[in-house]
Amino acid sequence: MKTISEIVKDSSRKYYFYLGDAETGEMFRQQCAKEGFTFGDGVPATSRDCARVMNVNSNGTINFVGTNGMIAFGCSNRVCGKELVKIDFRKVLDGAEDILYTR
Repeated sequence: MKTISEIVKDSSRKYYFYLGDAETGEMFRQQCAKEGFTFGDGVPATSRDCARVMNVNSNGTINFVGTNGMIAFGCSNRVCGKELVKIDFRKVLDGAEDILYTR
């Protein structure tokens, strides 16, 4: 399985992780904590529930995706002037070669 840190290493891109369900969200939180990711305000990844889509940054932070970000997730390949990479975390957990989110 690829680590989240490996996936988000290119800081010139934005990474949105699709979690889809509560079980996948919990596994995402645990993996983020294991790799040392925190929310932008320093709160540990396991301290808050995850949304269906989460933003992960190469600087070791995770964030909730707001309304505009969700619109971008649904219909765009760019956000905030950066390429938007949509990752399906279930595929990451399953060790799939292609981990990109597809509808």
